[in-house]
Amino acid sequence: MLTGLLGRAHRGSSGREHLIVELKAPKVKIGQAEVAQIKSYAEAIVSDPQFRDTRVSWDFWVVSTEMAEIVRRDASAPNRPPGCIAEWEGGVRIWARTWSEIIDDCEDRLHFYRDRLNHDPATEHAVEYLQRVHGGGRTRRRMTAKCR
Repeated sequence: MLTGLLGRAHRGSSGREHLIVELKAPKVKIGQAEVAQIKSYAEAIVSDPQFRDTRVSWDFWVVSTEMAEIVRRDASAPNRPPGCIAEWEGGVRIWARTWSEIIDDCEDRLHFYRDRLNHDPATEHAVEYLQRVHGGGRTRRRMTAKCR
């Protein structure tokens, strides 16, 4: 059962990047049949002469709430990124992911960036900067009062 098929193209630094996502119904577990289906989509697209280009990469994703154990084994192969179940020549990768894995990855990235961007300069440094850039004693008295 196909619930939705989405696509997006983006021009990156190394050429055009295509993302094709097949969204399965929540009750559909990603098994061998679903993997075969996304692989057949990938084969049909990348073998079409109009899509052949050396500076193009393709990522095909199948997403649902559950994954069969045999697919999970492929998705956790040590020689590929987590979730990648196949890599073909010509920059083609096939992915199988669950919603919980995608959400966990997004939360991890959010926490990483939040931690790295959590810059809280000391009040004195801020006041010194404002004095240096904008000068004058009035600025210092107003800023000191506001910062306390």
